[in-house]
Amino acid sequence: MDPSLFSKFFENEDGFFVGNMKEITKHFYLPNEASVQEPAIANGSNLLVPEGHISELLSLDEIGILKNQFATDMEEVAPDLRSNELAQHYADSLFHTLVNNGARTLEQLVMAGSQEFHHVGKYVLGPLAVSFVDAALKDSHGKAIFPARDATPFFYIAKALKTLDPTTYHLQIDDIQNPVFNRKLWGIEDEQDPENHVLSITNPLVQRLLSQMGFFASNQPKSFIEVGCWGSMVDQLNQAMQEGNIPIEEYSVYFLYTHLPNSIYGFMNIYGNNVPESALETIADTWEAFPKFFRRPTKLVEDGGVVKASLEGKLVESPFLQTWTLSALQGVVDAAIDFVVKKQIINPQDEILRLWELSNRAKSGEFTGILPGHTETWTEGEAWRENWKWGKIPPLK
Repeated sequence: MDPSLFSKFFENEDGFFVGNMKEITKHFYLPNEASVQEPAIANGSNLLVPEGHISELLSLDEIGILKNQFATDMEEVAPDLRSNELAQHYADSLFHTLVNNGARTLEQLVMAGSQEFHHVGKYVLGPLAVSFVDAALKDSHGKAIFPARDATPFFYIAKALKTLDPTTYHLQIDDIQNPVFNRKLWGIEDEQDPENHVLSITNPLVQRLLSQMGFFASNQPKSFIEVGCWGSMVDQLNQAMQEGNIPIEEYSVYFLYTHLPNSIYGFMNIYGNNVPESALETIADTWEAFPKFFRRPTKLVEDGGVVKASLEGKLVESPFLQTWTLSALQGVVDAAIDFVVKKQIINPQDEILRLWELSNRAKSGEFTGILPGHTETWTEGEAWRENWKWGKIPPLK
């Protein structure tokens, strides 16, 4: 397939291609009064300045205000980036690059940032992510579940791989899912994003969501494929099974990185054993900085007979985030296209070493698309590791 036809193919036939916001939000409920706009520069409707002024030259002070607001917005959508001032560091280095490259109007900032994030998606984060998703999909049967939000880029990679190379992967394309599946919906607290517990795994809407994901049909294999870390969701699922709140079912877990490599599959742990763990953690945490334009959902609703996460009050008004989200997602999709069409061979060890180097360069203020360091490690992490009671989670044996 000619990769230049890929966008048109997905837009016209499968509804998958990420070139519109409706595709990205189809797993979410949007209240009638809420709307998700197309990229800001396409219509100007959600810019922070009047549409007619998007091409006016901005002073450095005005650009600084936009930069700081972007850092604040990043913290809103990814609260872990509040730690170690990572959001501000990321915003400082990004806008420094954009201005040095000649962006001095809002339109130029948006477009130049789009180019940067497309590059990050395709050339920086994309190759390792494609390698990871390829490995997980080859080993998966039945449902492949990519929890929104951080695993959403992996979801689009998976859809691209399966569509362009349908015979290599065993599962059906409709079994590649992108549901909201986060600890907030279970009512698990988050040190970086404190909020009252919202739901529990026994909530009827949570149970229906699990059913949509393939639970309560024990003969159907299920795999969770995500960035990962401590395995709190694994713990909650297994605890619910042990307590009889949901049936006992097997499922597999594929993490890009984990703090429990002896218990949970960790792709970077396997291929990056010659890299400091802090560097692996930084690479994994960089997916927190991958653009996204809504806060973590904490409420489930029924919409047309389907349980979805509600985006009510969760959309972040930003002149940048929606456009940059699309650009970054387009980048990872393009990385997947190149992998299949150009028959690329990706060496995970080399990619991890390259990203480690980019992280080191980011420490000096250079924008590389990789964070200069990881977020604050969970203070109860060591106790969690010592008290892990579930043994090895498949595919580990």
